[in-house]
Amino acid sequence: MADDWVLDGDFAKYEVPKEYRWDNGTMIKFEKWVGDITSDLNPIRIQVRKPLRIRVKWRVFYLVRYESAYPISTNLSNQSTWIEKGSSIYFNASPTIRLLDEGVRVVFQGWRGTLSQTSPCLMIKEVDRPLDLRAEWKKQYLLSIQAPDEAKIRDEIWMDSGASYEVYAPPIIPLSNDSRLIFIGWAGYECADPLCNITSISKPINLEARYRFEWLARIHVVGYDGEPVEGVSLVLRCGEDSMKLGSDSTIWIYEGNWLIENATWKGFDVSPRQSIYIERELQDVSIPVRVFKAGFRITDYLGFPVKGAEVSVSLMNGTILYEGRTADNGEIWNVGPLPPCDLMVRVKYLWFSSSRIFNIGSSRPITVTVPISLTTIYISAGIISLFTALIMFAAYRKKKEMLRQEYEEYYEIPPEYPPPSPPVMEEEETEEHVIVSVEDVLKEIEDEELKKLLKERRRRG
Repeated sequence: MADDWVLDGDFAKYEVPKEYRWDNGTMIKFEKWVGDITSDLNPIRIQVRKPLRIRVKWRVFYLVRYESAYPISTNLSNQSTWIEKGSSIYFNASPTIRLLDEGVRVVFQGWRGTLSQTSPCLMIKEVDRPLDLRAEWKKQYLLSIQAPDEAKIRDEIWMDSGASYEVYAPPIIPLSNDSRLIFIGWAGYECADPLCNITSISKPINLEARYRFEWLARIHVVGYDGEPVEGVSLVLRCGEDSMKLGSDSTIWIYEGNWLIENATWKGFDVSPRQSIYIERELQDVSIPVRVFKAGFRITDYLGFPVKGAEVSVSLMNGTILYEGRTADNGEIWNVGPLPPCDLMVRVKYLWFSSSRIFNIGSSRPITVTVPISLTTIYISAGIISLFTALIMFAAYRKKKEMLRQEYEEYYEIPPEYPPPSPPVMEEEETEEHVIVSVEDVLKEIEDEELKKLLKERRRRG
């Protein structure tokens, strides 16, 4: 504001800056001269004829600034601009939830700064001051919890970046009297215990509570012949899990390959050094161990089976494990159970004894030979009896021939003639006639004479 004295008729010239700016975000711009004279010229030159009063009319502007990490709708051309006082402006941050990537999103939290509100739509009908606005967004990550329905922890939660969360998985979930679910660990985040504490979330997490299905199964320890074996102690191992059990046990088991370890029976290592695959919900599980049953075949040197032979199987230190007798076929089966080591089999028969060291490797019968059997004795006795009878018969024939020769010295035997032809029978004859040959008569006479001769010789003797 200024007052100047000017001579009548002189010209006066006035000029003002086009705009003024202040650090508080306010600006004024020259609009025009108003008063006794109206003009939008700057500078202005006027001829003074009378006292005049003029003043400058200014347009007021305010600096409006806004920030948003994500696009918003507004009628402002730039994020920082001068807005004339009284103007209307708006900002709209919709949609308030925006998916950036799989499992990542941002959520609008509100407007902060000169004005503060949670609504995404900010409407200013008349700007009356400088404005510095900031749209606040919060990044969130999806925490997906996977688990069996029985665990009741399945969920999907959007977690703020940097937040923490705890989730608890039940260690044991009973399904029935003989089945259950066992918690075995978490997948997707490093947690060792059923209580998983997730801290400072900075990415999407797919957390899985892993359970395995277990059921009650009856364990039977069997030998290589499939027969039960009592008194066996062993360890079943699957991965890092192991359990110690006996011959007949009822245990919680799960599907998988189980390695049989440290199997002992009567102080012997009978571990099969193999694994077995246990199928899901198999109620009766047979565990094989290296316990055998043997078979023996006892024969003599001629190969004949030996019936009723005494068979005993013992350890090398003399401890007897089995005793029995052979059957009619000279065999004895199901001898055992026997351990997988060197064993001694002894066979006693009559006055003979035979032994052999063996180690069971298969189910084939083990052959043991004795010098002689009753069968051989019977056959030998029969042969001797036969030869004796033949010798006696030969002696009798020789003696009979000698008697015949002595008889022929006293009697002249007529020459032999061929027998006469039989008479022709008529067709009508039905009667049969007895025909006696000369040979028959001579033989009868010969026998009678021999008898008399024998009696005479006995009398003389």
